[in-house]
Order: sequence, then C-alpha cells, then structure tokens
Amino acid sequence: MNIIKRFFGYGDLILQSYKIRKADSEEKRETAYKKLTESMGKLHGLPQKVGQLMSMSSQASSQHFKDLENNSNEMPFNKIKDILKKTWGKNIEDVLENISEKANAASLGQVHRATLKDGRDVAIKVQYPNIRDHLETEITTMSWLANIKGNSKIKFDTDIYKNEFLRDLNEELDYRHEANLQTQFSIITSALPEIIVPQVINELSSETVLVSEWQDGKSLDDIALQWSDEDKQQSAMLLMKLFCHSLFETGFLHADPHQGNYRFRKNGENIEIILYDFGSVFQCTQDFRLTLMKLIKASTQLEDVDPYRLMLKLGFDKDLLKPLIPKLPAICSILFEPFESPMKFDHSQWNRVERISDVLQDDRWNFRMSGPPNFIFLIRAFHGILSQLTTLNKIVSWKIPLAPYLQQYQKEIDNLTLPNTQEESKTFDSIAKYLVILVEKNGKKKAEIKLPAKRIDDITDLMEEEVLNKIVQRGIDIDAKVKAIRANGYIPQNIVTLEEEDSTIYVSLE
Repeated sequence: MNIIKRFFGYGDLILQSYKIRKADSEEKRETAYKKLTESMGKLHGLPQKVGQLMSMSSQASSQHFKDLENNSNEMPFNKIKDILKKTWGKNIEDVLENISEKANAASLGQVHRATLKDGRDVAIKVQYPNIRDHLETEITTMSWLANIKGNSKIKFDTDIYKNEFLRDLNEELDYRHEANLQTQFSIITSALPEIIVPQVINELSSETVLVSEWQDGKSLDDIALQWSDEDKQQSAMLLMKLFCHSLFETGFLHADPHQGNYRFRKNGENIEIILYDFGSVFQCTQDFRLTLMKLIKASTQLEDVDPYRLMLKLGFDKDLLKPLIPKLPAICSILFEPFESPMKFDHSQWNRVERISDVLQDDRWNFRMSGPPNFIFLIRAFHGILSQLTTLNKIVSWKIPLAPYLQQYQKEIDNLTLPNTQEESKTFDSIAKYLVILVEKNGKKKAEIKLPAKRIDDITDLMEEEVLNKIVQRGIDIDAKVKAIRANGYIPQNIVTLEEEDSTIYVSLE
C-alpha cells in the first residue's frame, strides 16, 4: 500500500509540474507551486531533498521551496512516543522532563525539542519508519539517472553516480554514523570558536534516533530581514571562512547546506553559526586538497601549469576529459574566478553558466560526467555558500580566506607529483591576460587602456555608445564575437579594428 501511495504521490508531482509549465496566469502558477511543495513535503525522502536543493537555486522559483527547508507533513506524536519507547527501552516520561509535540519536519525525519530529567535541553531527531525502503526503491527506478544523455560516442557509466548517491543516503539514514560525523566536525572546527556544533547525547541515540544538545538561533532568512548590514556582512564573511577552513584545512565539508541546517546568533559583538544535520559530509584527503589548491592558484595566476594533469589527480575520468584539453584552462579560469582578486567578488555578476556553456558547446556532457562521483557533494556545498551569500545580499572576498592555506602548504603544493600523460597539454598561460583598447591618431598612439582579459564579457559596458554604434553600423556583432572568444578559450587575438578618417581603434586580447 505504501508503494502504491508513493506511486500516486509521484504522479501528483508530475501533474503539478506540468501545470506550472502550462499556467496561463500567475495565480494558477502560484497554486500549482503550492500544491507541488505540499506533495513534496508529504512524500518526505527524495522529493523533499530535491525541493531543498531547489531552494538553493539562483532561479526566482527557488522561493517556492523555502518551506521544505524546515517543514513538511509531520508524523503523529503517538508514533514518536512509540519509537522512543522502543529505542530507550522505557517510557519517555522516565527519560524526559517534557517534550514538545510540535516538530520541525525534514526529509528523513523530524525534530522535537525536549528537556532531559537532568535539566538539559535537547533536540530529538526521529527517523520516519520505512523511509530507507522508499528511498532505495525511488533511487533505483528514477528515470533521470537512467536516461542521462550526452555525446553518443561516449558511454557514461551512470551507475557509479547512482551508487554514490545511494551510499551517501545509506550513511545519512544511520544516525549512529551521523553522530560520529557530528562529533568529528565539532573537533575539527574547534579552531573556529564562532562555529557551534551541538554535542551528541550518545547514550540516548541509535540508528534511527539522534539526541543532541539544543542550540537555538535565527534562520538565514530572519537575519537577512532583521539584522544590520554590519552583522550580515560579518555573517557572510564567517560563512566563507567556514567553507575555506572545512575544505582546504580539514577536508571535512558540510554537504547539506540548505538553510534549515544553519542558525545564527549574536554573542556579544561576535556572530556565531550553529550547524545541524551531519548526515551528508564531503570528505577528501590532504593530497586532494593540495591538488585543488594548486589548480586554483594556477588558474587565477595564469601559471605555466597543465590543468589536465591536475584534474586527473583529482579523480576526473581520463577518457571523458581528454577531448576537452584545449578548453580546460578557460573552464578552470571561469570556475575559480571568485578566488582571483582580494577584492570582494560580486557573484551575482559571475555569469559562469552561460560562459562555461559557450566554452564547452557540444562537449558540456563530457565535462559534467568526467568528475569523480563524490564531486556531487562538493558541488552541493559550493552551491550552498552561493545561496547563503545571495540570501544575505552580501559579497565577500574569496581569496583572502584561502590565502593562509596557500601559504601554509606552499611547499607541499609546489612538490606535488602529477600523473604522467602522453597528451599534448595546454597550460594556463595560454590564456590572454589583458583586454587592450588602443586608440591611434595619424599613426601615433593617443590612448591605451589595459584591463583583465575576462572583462571582454563586459565589453559593451566598457565602450562609449558612439563607438558601439559605429561597430554596429559596420555589421559587427559584438555578442557573437564574445561567444566566439569564449569558444576558443580566451586566447590572445584581435577582436575589432575600427578605422576612422585620421584615427584607428584596436580592441584585442593580449
């Protein structure tokens, strides 16, 4: 019966998605979105997880999925009492002074606030019965994993991605594993006293029940509305500091970064971040971290370094990556652009999706499928920090919090051993460094402007309207020029030569 109910539940998701696409009015669209999120919440599990991921999207529709970060259809409290009694082997009244019947319901379970007999306030997370069976069935049968399409000449092994996702979900369903990760995370973030990880109450925890000390704070949406610009800026910088410390120093990165898993509070003049839910964590070796730092450093400084060999060392698939060798310097340069300047990076102007798509063109599926399976969770964490900064409407420097780790591990980074390859490489210094606008009058230089080469993406904003009009009058399509420049990897080249009676304007990449 449960399988049949979930089958019809998925049918309702499809129906509401169809209604959203076909809606001929905003009212109908809003109604369909409301019913879609309600259905996701009732199904729990994978549908709600997908909804939580969609809430981190940069698309305007992401706002419709915000409620799925903290709320869904709750399990009746009588069932909660039965599960706790079975887990603890005693009536809950013998363990708890009190417990709130109202819960924060999530994708795999729900959380109740309670007080132990010794006076400690705790959060009790109880897993939904049968959720493991539902998830394994759904993941196995999901057509979006089986029907990924790409270059027909390349055979993509989608099973390794499905298995990685199943592995992560199986770990997330074992609250004993989560308790261990939560304790580890508390230890490795001890260098950041502003990060609060609730202490696990191991004697009351099991595979399906996790009890932690209660730590309260405000949601990201709340502080975005209620806190001062100074406090929000401090929060944004702390989020970036946590991201860099976790990834580059510890190799232990919270990989379920939707807003329901973060809370914020003030402690005097300092901001503290409380982290919840450690079921999904991206873990990597020191060798991986050193390689990633070398790749970031080389791409942002346009060094004589081969990205292909570095990416192979990170675990990328050689056969899928090989056709992309000429494009890799440009791709990495765009991907790691936030780390390029010590100035605050405005991620809202990044436009990475369009630019990378223009570079990759028909090879985009090669690139998407070439990464190691666990990159799914690194990318999820990366999207999380972008979503958090967007909610706060704040920009921060990405280079400054990375710099201490580059300095600390400089010797190890320089001495990395990379895999040998027979393929002809293309290094980062093949990319143009400057966008040059040169004006000559009567054969002599009158003016010259040098800007970072990637400002070519903003070329129409840099030129005077009069000059742009003259270019258009000559039948030159600037947008097409920019797309062609991306497609050939931002290599040095002449872009436009505009000749007047006694003057010439040259625009080039050098």
